[in-house]
Amino acid sequence: MTHKILVFLGLWELLNLVSANVIAQTIKKDRFIANQGVVTWVETVEIKDMDTPIIVEAMAESLQKKGFIQLESNRTNNVLTGTLLHAPSLGLAKATFRVDILYESYIVSVTAITLLPSTPIEKLILTPQKQFVGAFSPIISKLDEELLQTFSITF
Repeated sequence: MTHKILVFLGLWELLNLVSANVIAQTIKKDRFIANQGVVTWVETVEIKDMDTPIIVEAMAESLQKKGFIQLESNRTNNVLTGTLLHAPSLGLAKATFRVDILYESYIVSVTAITLLPSTPIEKLILTPQKQFVGAFSPIISKLDEELLQTFSITF
């Protein structure tokens, strides 16, 4: 009987460990999403009365004009990817981005965000428990606004 109880308790502890690791750790604050301690900036932009090929061309042209953006893929399956390199106006040392262009809209995601001089964004906006800090610093608010402007299409 004691053996059965010990086996049951052992299985119960194992189940608790497994279920604790399966729980999602995704949280969102403004345009920032944290998933298990990794931060991504995400914005969805709707553009009415504009077809996908026109959005792709306009976005590619807009990004190519910016000196701190290096496009890696161009117009492949309506996805643009690249790197933001040393952009002091944004306070960025480096980040990678992906723009998924859909029907009358596009979704921008910026990951691997490193702020100048070389600070991962996670250190500034996440607590040790991987939760967002109470209020973002002015540096983060400025970055948010600058990223929004960077990935806006202007005509």
